[in-house]
Amino acid sequence: MNLTARATANAGKNGWLWAVLIVTVALTAWTAFTSGQSDESLLAEPADSARTAKLPSLAIAQVTPVDKVETTPAAPSNWRIMHRDTSAEKPADLFPVHSWVVVAPTPKIKPAPPPPPVAPPSPFTYMGKLDDGPKGTQIFLMANNKVYTVAKGEQVDAFWRLDGEDANQLLFTFLPLNLPQTLSKTQKLISPESSFNGQMAQPGQ
Repeated sequence: MNLTARATANAGKNGWLWAVLIVTVALTAWTAFTSGQSDESLLAEPADSARTAKLPSLAIAQVTPVDKVETTPAAPSNWRIMHRDTSAEKPADLFPVHSWVVVAPTPKIKPAPPPPPVAPPSPFTYMGKLDDGPKGTQIFLMANNKVYTVAKGEQVDAFWRLDGEDANQLLFTFLPLNLPQTLSKTQKLISPESSFNGQMAQPGQ
């Protein structure tokens, strides 16, 4: 009886152990199953997000050619900036050549001085002379139908003075400028006495 009771008691304990073992295995399996589903859901969500992220990229990829076509007219300006002519941009000369030659300044050309003043031509005409006059030699001149009788060194009018004579010309001084001038003796000398006598003889003819 004791053996039977012990066997029955042992069988009851073994049954409980088996039941606890089965429950433990079941719980472990259920936990593993539920954790697998959660992992799959977590893995599925990034896949969905990746799909949603790919959609804008596709949209951008589809829109990009249109944008490129629209911005094509602005390309030449960008091309000019990127491909500007750099040949005109000379690099700075780090070692410039210095010349120590002193260049003399060019002399300034002075304007030519004005020509010196010249006395105007004499307005008189030589009529003749009288060597034995009361004041010595008398010279007879005519200007504007007026006869002048002057000796050497005398002033003819306000502008002229008789300074002398030679065989061919008379020597004058133009008083406003104090410049000399000459008068050629182009006419034959006429004696005042013969001229006066000729005039007196005309009425008797």
